[in-house]
Amino acid sequence: MTFFYVVLLTFDNFAHYSKVMLKHLTISNFTLIESVELSFSSGLTIITGETGAGKSIIVDALMLILGERASSDLVRSGSAKAIVEGRFDIVANPDINELLLSKEYDVHPDEVIIRREITSKGQSRSFVNDSPAPYSLVKSLGELLVDFHGQHEHQSLFRVEEHLRLLDSIGGISELTKTYTTTYNDLIALIEKRSSYINNEQELRSLREYKKFQLQELTAINPKKNEFEELHQELLRIENHEKIYSHCHDIYQLFYEDHKNVGDSIARTISMLEDLVQYDTSFSGYITECKSALVSLEETALFAQRYSSHIDFDAERITTVRERISQLNRLKKKYGSVDAAYELMESLSSELQQSDDFTALIHNVEQEIDTLIKELSDIAETLKKKREKISKHVTKEIVALLESLSISSPVFEARLEQKPCEFSYDKPCLLLQNKYYEAHPNGADKCEFYISTNKGEQLKPLSKTASGGEISRVLLALKSILAKNDRLPMLVFDEIDTGISGRIAQKVGKVIKELAEYHQVIAITHLPQVAAFAETHIVVEKKTTKTRTVISAHVLDAENHIQEVAKLLSGENISEATIESARQLVQS
Repeated sequence: MTFFYVVLLTFDNFAHYSKVMLKHLTISNFTLIESVELSFSSGLTIITGETGAGKSIIVDALMLILGERASSDLVRSGSAKAIVEGRFDIVANPDINELLLSKEYDVHPDEVIIRREITSKGQSRSFVNDSPAPYSLVKSLGELLVDFHGQHEHQSLFRVEEHLRLLDSIGGISELTKTYTTTYNDLIALIEKRSSYINNEQELRSLREYKKFQLQELTAINPKKNEFEELHQELLRIENHEKIYSHCHDIYQLFYEDHKNVGDSIARTISMLEDLVQYDTSFSGYITECKSALVSLEETALFAQRYSSHIDFDAERITTVRERISQLNRLKKKYGSVDAAYELMESLSSELQQSDDFTALIHNVEQEIDTLIKELSDIAETLKKKREKISKHVTKEIVALLESLSISSPVFEARLEQKPCEFSYDKPCLLLQNKYYEAHPNGADKCEFYISTNKGEQLKPLSKTASGGEISRVLLALKSILAKNDRLPMLVFDEIDTGISGRIAQKVGKVIKELAEYHQVIAITHLPQVAAFAETHIVVEKKTTKTRTVISAHVLDAENHIQEVAKLLSGENISEATIESARQLVQS
């Protein structure tokens, strides 16, 4: 048997799980499908058809619009592009529209429409509510709407790592697991930080002598930030002190001491302007400008006088500056610039100091690790106790369900184990009841399902004991328990008849029918005992002409539903007795 299930909102960042229903699926030019439009009910929808008719293509199309990778091979031969569109009822789930609004997309109050187009050249485009959407958004939306676990999900029960995930899903402890995982990641970060400190310490200590020599060389000269430019400016002033003094003296004389000094000229100009303004007010603006100019020139002349009074030629200072510039030039030649040499000196000083402080740094991180291990251990202990309780509940319910599915003497156990370890700061660990255990991303626990389906047989790992039909029923039992916890608003079963006899099939059909009372269920089957329970029955057909092969699908009315069940019972040759048997199956 191959089947998978669709799970809405299995993400831990959503506190509630609401039903989202696939309402309508439109498929055009997709593989062998020319055009198909299908409506789905909120109860049980059955899909039937002959072997090879293309029933699973319907599922492939649904997966495509929810983020599955596309290729040009999916485009019907001779067509320019394939189009798949799905409509989902989201009345009970406002989180989907909140996501769309956060991305500035138009929203519909009761549904979301996702469309995927693939060209014959392999180009793929997605649309959400008729607006172009990037692959990342479609993928995120798909994960919020449905969660596919593959067409061969019975194989997931052979993967031990899946068992703990299933157990946690049944128990509804997602938020607690999320808290643990977040704290676990923080612990890993601290362990890596400590490791980095130790590695850096070793590296620094190995380079310490060279860096110490380099620092001594730099410290001996002790360059300062911007020192090179400042010294050049000072040298320029000293070497040109006579010219500077002369110009400052002349500026002061021009304004105050010359026979026709600038100051007097501007003052007379202002006086004449003030006289002129009596006759024409247009001169008034220039009075202000001249007064401002007079003030500025006075300040300039006074500054020049003060500056010249402090000019003092120091022959020793010019020698000192030239020698200092020469030192800095050597650093500039070696390190590219004086500022670069300064920054290296500061960096080396910090590094060498840090190497002395590494013991303290490592000690501080280890204290943080100790604190986090205690916090993480408390969460892990709570998870462990909850999982033990969930395990007992799951064992009881699965045994009861397996008995109802004609496994006469089932024994089932969700076995939890923790692996002891020696404490080390180099790896994550947990302290549970004064003993250290290995820490994993989801707790201290490892979970594996054990089963015995025959009376007197010893419990063995599920993957090593169960037949195909038994695996199918175990997985169905797990899905039923998950559904009771409202984790599976939409279930899709693909080829559920593999490995199951007719007698067991009716019981399987009843279990699926019970699930459909609370969840949308889509089942692809060859079994009339399962198909008989359909509230909506879709038949898939493959027709071949001289030139083309085409797959079609349509919803059956009540009478044709009975006819299709009869066909599943006896093949193409349908008798009245077969029709009556089918009718009884449908009405049972």
